[in-house]
Amino acid sequence: MKNNTKIVSENKSSKNKNNKKTPEKVKLKVYLMAIRRSMKEYWSFDKWNMISQFLAQTVLVVGSFASVYVASRVLGEIINSAQQGAWSSQIIPYLALQLIFYSLTTLAQTFSSFIFELHYIRNDLHSSILLQSVRADLDISFYEDRDNQKLLNKVDTKGSYAISQLNIQTIYLYANILKFSIALVVALKVGVLVSLLLILATIPRIFANIKRSKVKYSIWQVGGDEFHIYAKTMSKFRDEKSLLEVKLYALKERLLYGIAAKKLGKFNQEQTKVLKKSLRIEVLADIIYESSFFLVSLKIIDSTIKGFYSIADFSFFIGSLGQFNQSINNLVSVLTSIGDHSLYAKDFFQVLDTKPNIYSKNGSIRLNSKKIPTIEFKNVSFAYKSNPKEKILENLNLTIKAGEHLALVGENGAGKTTIIKLLLRLYDVTEGQILVNGIDIKELDLDSYWSQIGVLFQEFNRYPFDIKTNIEFGRAEAKSTKQKITRAEELSNLDPVLKKLPRGINTILDNSFEEGVEPSGGQWQRVALARAFYRDSNILILDEPTAAVDANAEYEIFNNIFNHYGNKTALIISHRFSTVKRAQRIVVLQKGKIVEEGSHRELMKNSKLYSEMFTKQAEGYKD
Repeated sequence: MKNNTKIVSENKSSKNKNNKKTPEKVKLKVYLMAIRRSMKEYWSFDKWNMISQFLAQTVLVVGSFASVYVASRVLGEIINSAQQGAWSSQIIPYLALQLIFYSLTTLAQTFSSFIFELHYIRNDLHSSILLQSVRADLDISFYEDRDNQKLLNKVDTKGSYAISQLNIQTIYLYANILKFSIALVVALKVGVLVSLLLILATIPRIFANIKRSKVKYSIWQVGGDEFHIYAKTMSKFRDEKSLLEVKLYALKERLLYGIAAKKLGKFNQEQTKVLKKSLRIEVLADIIYESSFFLVSLKIIDSTIKGFYSIADFSFFIGSLGQFNQSINNLVSVLTSIGDHSLYAKDFFQVLDTKPNIYSKNGSIRLNSKKIPTIEFKNVSFAYKSNPKEKILENLNLTIKAGEHLALVGENGAGKTTIIKLLLRLYDVTEGQILVNGIDIKELDLDSYWSQIGVLFQEFNRYPFDIKTNIEFGRAEAKSTKQKITRAEELSNLDPVLKKLPRGINTILDNSFEEGVEPSGGQWQRVALARAFYRDSNILILDEPTAAVDANAEYEIFNNIFNHYGNKTALIISHRFSTVKRAQRIVVLQKGKIVEEGSHRELMKNSKLYSEMFTKQAEGYKD
C-alpha cells in the first residue's frame, strides 16, 4: 500500500444557539473543483468520447444558426418570387443548403445521443470500480463514524450518476455558451442596448436556480440522519436472512410505515419546503426575463415595419432570438443541474481523496515468509473512537509464541475479538505496543504481514461462486493445484458436503443461479474453513470457527487443526470448551484484562473463572 495521510472526514455542520445544525456554505470553488475533477476523470478513461462530444455539440450549434439563416433567406426569396410571379434563381441553392444543414444537425444529434449512452455505460464501470477500490483501503474505523456513514449514503445513492451527469452537463454548458455567444453577436446587430438588456435579464434566472440547488443539497447536511435511518431500515428487506425475522416477528408494518416511510417523508418534506421557498424567486426571475424578451421582439417588429430590416432579416433576427431564448433556458437548466450534481460529485471525490491512517510506510519492513513470527502485546490499551472513554482492553500483556496453539476465552465483550483485530492491525492500539519478532507492528509492510495470516471471522464472506473458487480465494494470487484444494477439503471435513451437492466442488453457492444451491450455515462454515486452510499460512486465527457445525464434525475439524498446524501458530476463540481444552495454552479474559492463563489441566486446578465456566457448560451437556 502507498504512503498516505490521515483520513479526511466530511466537514461537520456547525450548530446555532438552539443546537440545530446549519448547512455549510458552498463556495464557487467547490463547483469549479468538481467540474475540473470530473472532466479530468472523463478524459482519463474516455478521451475520444469526450472529443467526439465537443465536436458533435459544435456542429449542432453552428448548424442550428446556419439553418435559421438559410431558412430566412428562403423566406425572403419566396416573397420576392411571389411578388414577381416566378421562381427566384436562389431558392433551389438555399433549399439545398437547408437540407444539408438539417441533415448535419440531425446526424450530429443522433451521434451525440449515441456517445452519451456509451459514456453512461463506461463511466458507471469506471466510477464504481474506482470508488470500491478506494473504499477497500480505508480504515475500518472510517465506516464506524456517523458522518462518514452519511457521506457514503450520499455517494452510494448519487455518486456515480452525478459524475456522468456532471460530465454531460458540462459539455451542454459549452454548447449553450457557444449558442448564447453567437446569438449575442446577432443581437448586437439589433442594438447594444438590446444585447445588454437580454444579458441583464438572464442573471436573476441563473442566480435563482443555483441558489435552489445549494439549498436542496443542504438538506443532506441538516437532515441526512432521516435518510440514513431510512436506508438502514430498507436494507432489511433486501436480505433474505433479515427478512426471516421481519416475517416471523410481523415487523413489516412497523419497519416500512412506522419507521422508513416516516423518516423518508420527513426528509422529503424538507425538500418540498425548499422548492416552495425558491418558487417565488424563480417565478419573479422568469417574469423579468420573458418581459425583456417581449420588449426586444417588439423592437425588431417596429424596425421591420419602418423598413430598417427586410423580411428575411426579420426572420433571421427572430429565429436567432429563439436560439438565444433556448440557450438561456438551457443554460439555466444546465447550471442548475451542474449545481446539483457538482455537490454530490464533491462528495464522491471526498471519498476518493480520503486516506487511511493504517498503511505501509515508505521503507516498511517485510517479514520473512519462512519464519513463523512471535507476537507480543506490551501494555496495550484500546478504546473504539465511538466511545473513547470505555476501554475494551486495559494494560494487556500477552505473548503468542511461534508455533503455539493458543485459545482465548471469556464472556462476550471481554475483548477477545478486539485482540484479533489489533493483531491484524485493523485498528491501532490506543496505548502500548504490538511487536512482531521484536518489531513494532506499525513498521511492518502490511501485505507481507497479512500474507502470513489466515483468518476466519464469525461473519465470513459468502461469495456467490462455485466451491472451488470460494476455496481458492484463500490464496488468490497463487496458482491453484488439485493437491492444495484436496488438502483444504480434508482439513475442513468438506468431503461429506461435496458428495451431497449436484456438481460437487463446481456447485455454485447461490440458489439465484441456475443449478446453484443455498448451503446451510454449517456447510458454509466448512467452505470458509477450507478457504482458511487453503491459505496455508504461518498463523491461523479462528473466531468461533465451528459454531454452526455438529459435534462430530467439530471434533474432526479440530483434530485436523491441531495435527496440521502442529508446527504453526493457531489462535482460537471459541465458547465450546470441549475444543478449547486441547490448546497448549488458554488465556482467560475478563473486562479487557487477562485474569488467568495456562493449560486446561492447570486452570481446572485453580478453580477460578475458567473452571467455573467449563463446569457450567459441562453440566449443560449432561442435561
